[in-house]
Amino acid sequence: MSEFKGTPGPWVVGCSSPTRAEVNTANSSIADVWNLHRDVNHVANAHLIAAAPELLEALQAFDASADLWLPANVGEDRVHEAEALHQLRHKASAAIAKALNTDTTER
Repeated sequence: MSEFKGTPGPWVVGCSSPTRAEVNTANSSIADVWNLHRDVNHVANAHLIAAAPELLEALQAFDASADLWLPANVGEDRVHEAEALHQLRHKASAAIAKALNTDTTER
């Protein structure tokens, strides 16, 4: 599994003006999120960005443990559940690849 090479968390959100939210660590700035239309979306976007390290860690733990609980062989009555779990794992793996810049589908 690839390791995240960006700034370690935790990341926190601060708002310095009605149109700007910042995502920071104790030692550095991660992102400035601007909203020139003066609605509240920029704050919600900043909170999503700030949650990124924890979300990535959770997805990596989910993906790493999936082989322990993801059914390989199931009866006909559980096929749809197994397919849904496999699709969920595929989405998690794709999001991890995107976050780690190992996703080649966009290149």
